[in-house]
Amino acid sequence: MADIHSNLSSAQAIAEAEVRRTLRKEKISAAIRYTILLFVGLLMLYPLAWMFSASFKPNHEIFTTLGLWPEHATSDGFVNGWKTGTEYNFGHYMLNTFKFVIPKVILTIISSVIVAYGFARFEIPWKNFWFATLIATMLLLSTVLLIPQYIMFSEMGMLNSYMPLYIPLAFATRGSLSSC
Repeated sequence: MADIHSNLSSAQAIAEAEVRRTLRKEKISAAIRYTILLFVGLLMLYPLAWMFSASFKPNHEIFTTLGLWPEHATSDGFVNGWKTGTEYNFGHYMLNTFKFVIPKVILTIISSVIVAYGFARFEIPWKNFWFATLIATMLLLSTVLLIPQYIMFSEMGMLNSYMPLYIPLAFATRGSLSSC
C-alpha cells in the first residue's frame, strides 16, 4: 500500500512540476509578446508624435531634424492652417462637413434600422431574394452610380443643393454625389 502511495505522490509531484514549467513558459512567452507589441506600437506612434511636434516648428525646421522637440516653437502652422489661403477659413469647411455628416448619420441610422427591423421581424414573400438584392446593391461601386444619379438629380433640379447628398440616405442607400 505504501508503494502505491509513493508512486502516486511522485506522479503528483511530476505533474505539479510540469504545470509550473508550463506556466513559467506561458509567462515568458506572454512577456516577450507584450514587449514586441509595445515596441511596435510605440514605433507606429512616432509618426503621429512627429506630425504633432512639426505643427509647432517653422517650415525650415520641419524636414531638417527628426527630433520631436522644436528649437523655435511657433503657432504659425495653426494660424496659417486656419486661414487656408482662400477666401474661406477652416471653420467654413468644418461647417460644410457637419452639414453633410450630421444629416447623413441621422438618416442612415433611421433608414437602416427600419430596413433591418423589417428583414428581421417580418416574413415577406421572397425574403432571401430581396435581402440578396439589397446586399448586391450595397456592393455596387459608387463610381457606377455617379452618372445615373447625376442625371436623375439634374432632371429634378437639385444640383446646387445638399438634397442629392441627403435623399439617397433616407432610403438606406449611399449618397455618392459629393461633387454636386
